[in-house]
Amino acid sequence: MENFDEINENYSSSLIDDLLDSIKPEEQEQTDCKMKLSAKIYAWLKAKGWKSLDLANALKLKSPSLVSKWLSGTHNFTVDTLADIQRALNIRLLDVELSVMQNIRD
Repeated sequence: MENFDEINENYSSSLIDDLLDSIKPEEQEQTDCKMKLSAKIYAWLKAKGWKSLDLANALKLKSPSLVSKWLSGTHNFTVDTLADIQRALNIRLLDVELSVMQNIRD
């Protein structure tokens, strides 16, 4: 059986190319941010030895499947949710400190 990477490398589709070309840069940037946030949360879960259920329990979520949705990379996080995740994992996902604004003015 062929290696998946080899199949993937040789595959092309005009339909997929057209779909990718239709994505606006702003939309791609939003998707990239969601994916990076999800990856960062997942990395911290692993670093702590936690599973999705552990984060759900720490946040007292009624539905542990919500964490899986967050980790999918497609979830549009609210600031409240990100703040809750930061607190539960003791990490920084958002940089909202005024010192950042000071650097911009200088």
